This record gives sequence, C-alpha cells and structure tokens, in this order.
Amino acid sequence: MSGSFRVESLHSERFLKEIHYLLWRAPFRNNGVQDSGWNCRDHAVIVALLLRNFGIQSGVCFGKMALVTGPNGKEQPIGNVVNPHSWNFISGADWLDASVRIPREIPSWRSWKVDGVFGKSAYANLETTLSVMKSPVDFENSVNEASKNPGGRALIYQMPQNNIIPADKIPLDDLPRWVNSPHSRRIAAEFASDRIIYLKAAYHLLMLIENKRETLTTIEKSGIWHHISRIPDEQVFSAMPQMCKLALAR
Repeated sequence: MSGSFRVESLHSERFLKEIHYLLWRAPFRNNGVQDSGWNCRDHAVIVALLLRNFGIQSGVCFGKMALVTGPNGKEQPIGNVVNPHSWNFISGADWLDASVRIPREIPSWRSWKVDGVFGKSAYANLETTLSVMKSPVDFENSVNEASKNPGGRALIYQMPQNNIIPADKIPLDDLPRWVNSPHSRRIAAEFASDRIIYLKAAYHLLMLIENKRETLTTIEKSGIWHHISRIPDEQVFSAMPQMCKLALAR
C-alpha cells in the first residue's frame, strides 16, 4: 500500500505551504506564556494520519527544540526554545518536522527561512545544522555550543527516551480533543458534530499532493476549516476506509 505514496512529498513546497496555511496562526499568549502559533501537535498528528493510511510506520515525538544562532559581527548569540514541541519520526526516513517557523519578531532572523526538517537535514535558505539529543544535559550542551559558533544557525531537538507515540496508537475516535492544542480545542468546539474533521484535513492534503484538489490558500484563512468540514464524508471513507471506521467507532 505504501508504494502508492512518496514520503518525500511531505516536504514538498506544495504540501508545506498548504499545511502551514491550515495550521499556522499569529503568535499569541497561551495560558500566560508566549506561543509562536506553530500548532506543532496538529501538524505532527495530521502527518501521522497520512502515513498511517498508507501503512508507513511513524510516530509523534514529544519533547522540545531550540533555534540558535551564534555571534555574527556585532550581533549577540540568540536562542529560542520551544517547549513543549512535537514532530514526527518515520521508519526508514528519520525525522520530519513540518511546523517550524522562524520568529519574525527577532530582527536578525528575518532573513532566515526554514521550510522544515526531513531525514537528517534542516531545509533552510541559509546553512542550518540539525541535531536530536536524548538527554537534557546533551541538549543544553548542544545549545551552548551552537551559541558560540560564529555565524552559525542550528535546530536542536531533545526527545526523552521512548517519548514517542506510534501512529497506530493514536486514538481516532476523539482526535481533536486528544491533540488538545489551542487549535484543536477550537476545532472541537466549532465543528463538534464532525468527528472526522482531522481525517478530512489529511484527505485534503493527500488529494492536493496528487493534484486532485485545489489549494485553499486562495481563500480567507478564517474560512478554510469550514471548507474542510464540507468535504463529503463518503469521499474520505473511500480514501481512508479503515481509519474512518475507527474514528466513528464510539
């Protein structure tokens, strides 16, 4: 089944532009803490749904990550830690993070663009290193080392051992509430009667990759999830029959 789907399509410009439009939001205060608006859990879960549908083993990782730049002329080292953070591990392909967005409120970072992480590489317009650490000590040491690297840019992740949920263990019957992000809570409240709305989002992205659906980036951002909800259930069942059955099992 997995032969009909190319994992590499998950870091294509077409896919990333669409999933970002669906899920990114402006930075905001989340329970008193600044939130960059990445909606990383939502990104990771929807990617996991796509992979699960094609029998590709993957999981959602839970940990933290840091964006770090070293000293550059008069510019001091800068670090931005995102904690908690979620991303994907894909069997045979290593890491995938589709949610990364460089904070534009940091002036010296406005020329730095990261399109995501795939495999063992960070896809960026400027040279950027990638590392994934297991222990908090190794994470802190890596951040400190990166902050001393003149002109360097780094993405550094830390995932505690076994802090990964396999895609086939993600409960589908109440998915937005399980994700439990600011975005998913809003979706659960606004589309309470649509129990497969995240599967519809995964279906839309799959059809977009296959050039069978048009992009939603041409419509107002406030209306995109209404468009997703209006996708006929039978179309999603046809493409994702087993997963839809599990989602409606309750």
